[in-house]
Amino acid sequence: MNSEKKGFLSPYHMGALAALNEIGNKISEENENIENILYVTAFQAGIERFMFLGPLDKENLTISPFFKERVSIINPKKDKDYYKLVHDMFIEYMPPDYNESEKYKKVQRLEFFMQDLMIGSDLKSSLITVLDIPNILELEGEIPASIFIPIRNLISSVKYETALLPVPKIVVPANDVERYQQILTSGAFARYSRAQEDLENTEKPFKVINEVVRTGKKLVEINFGLLSLRKTPLWILKTSPIIIETVFGKLPGGLAEVACKTWAAWIEQKRQFIIYNYYTFLTDIVIKQVKKFANIESEIEEAKSKSPYKIKPNLQHLDE
Repeated sequence: MNSEKKGFLSPYHMGALAALNEIGNKISEENENIENILYVTAFQAGIERFMFLGPLDKENLTISPFFKERVSIINPKKDKDYYKLVHDMFIEYMPPDYNESEKYKKVQRLEFFMQDLMIGSDLKSSLITVLDIPNILELEGEIPASIFIPIRNLISSVKYETALLPVPKIVVPANDVERYQQILTSGAFARYSRAQEDLENTEKPFKVINEVVRTGKKLVEINFGLLSLRKTPLWILKTSPIIIETVFGKLPGGLAEVACKTWAAWIEQKRQFIIYNYYTFLTDIVIKQVKKFANIESEIEEAKSKSPYKIKPNLQHLDE
């Protein structure tokens, strides 16, 4: 198989990542940056190609040439408008200014999650998230049943699994960068990445996890001292016709038709949608740097609003 294992990191989660970096940099001499999450993600999820959403100039990203070669900027087109379709679905039922109101912050996060899910699925990519999957049960009564029920069915279809997967040191030291890059171009990493990709391309992903763990453990053994094993959360959305019937086909507005077509392709190819979540890993870094953090998520939201990565990508979806 010559395809690359892809991971989509949306503007919303890039903003959250930048916010975590800002918080960490205020309280530590260690200078965190976006490159470190790329290393962590690459090793834990076997990602070979990172998908970012435009408008975004790759040259302005604070990452090395090594990773710039592994980043694809997806520029908006008008044939599919996932950001707008999802937003229109919410705005139809919510107060006009809900996306600016602190009261509806959890609704906003749910909207972002649905937008990211739709774009990631159309890119045939795993989803990389910095914040947790929204708790839909907290929103019962806050959003209409026509939105709540299908999204509740969707999130309840996502199965949680953990696996011991490779991870570099919390911060990749500058003097070790070349050694880590050599690992990412090695045959052992390629075999691990293929095992990760097989998670998406099987009807029984939970059986494939054993092979992911085996190849990941081998990668760590070969590179002992640079890598270690860490329990990693995997969120797996198993695709089947019932997801069309109970989720995407039930969504209100114009989103239903477009979503059904996108997910029908996943069902036909018997692919599973994988979400890699790094909230615990990244917040652990910050918490270890300063234990007095009592309400880290409010700090994240405040800093994220000032982030240079807070992008409104023309409310458009893109084809590859």
